[in-house]
Amino acid sequence: MKLICSFGSCLSASVAEQLSKIFDDWLRISSVQHNRIDQFDQIYIKKIHPALSQKDIDLTLLDEFNYVNTIDNQLLDIGLGRALPKKDDKIPLNNIISCIESGKVDVFIFDNFAELLFKLYEHIELKTPMFINEKYLTKKADRFKFNNSFISTECYIESYSSVFEYITTRNPDAKIIFLPFPTSLKNDKHLKARNDLYLSAMDELSIKFNNLYIHPEMEISEKDLLRESDIYHFTNNCYYKIAKEIIKVCLP
Repeated sequence: MKLICSFGSCLSASVAEQLSKIFDDWLRISSVQHNRIDQFDQIYIKKIHPALSQKDIDLTLLDEFNYVNTIDNQLLDIGLGRALPKKDDKIPLNNIISCIESGKVDVFIFDNFAELLFKLYEHIELKTPMFINEKYLTKKADRFKFNNSFISTECYIESYSSVFEYITTRNPDAKIIFLPFPTSLKNDKHLKARNDLYLSAMDELSIKFNNLYIHPEMEISEKDLLRESDIYHFTNNCYYKIAKEIIKVCLP
């Protein structure tokens, strides 16, 4: 049996799901979304800022955006590690911290969608970072201030290194699979520049962590899209192909 955790977006979560479908004894046990890597590191590993609860944030989603679940996915006591549950899941998804601390996880799958595209808010009183899309909310996020910046390369390296170290210390035999989120369909020179910098940074980390496998950049075409207007979500066949490519890395 192999236990799989994912961290990032629908990309890592869906590849983990495909792996659990290919092998009967591979279980997807935790799925983290809507958490930028520095946010996760500062709150749960370095504990620089306190974890937020629902009473701290006073945020609710509009009915049409409840399915996105961006708020609960970031709250430790509610949904952290329980993002994107699937009807075919063999067991319920679990809190990611508990899974890591168990020392029993075999495969961690990461992607960097959040680092490429998220700018964070900061709780005015507690200083805790959080990802917020105000278009999804029933009212303004007046307990937060917006930080209009993407994660720096230095912080990217430091945060991923800290998270990988935390994982590896507790799960020394685990494989860490990193999937660079595909950006080829987005015509944005600034995004491409960030992507190039972040890929170079991850290459540096592969020297430090011999359990880290960096998947080659993926070329996504329009036929791989789940919906023509959505360049960030892909077909099950696309996720299946990626899963098949990384199986040899996961197997002894």
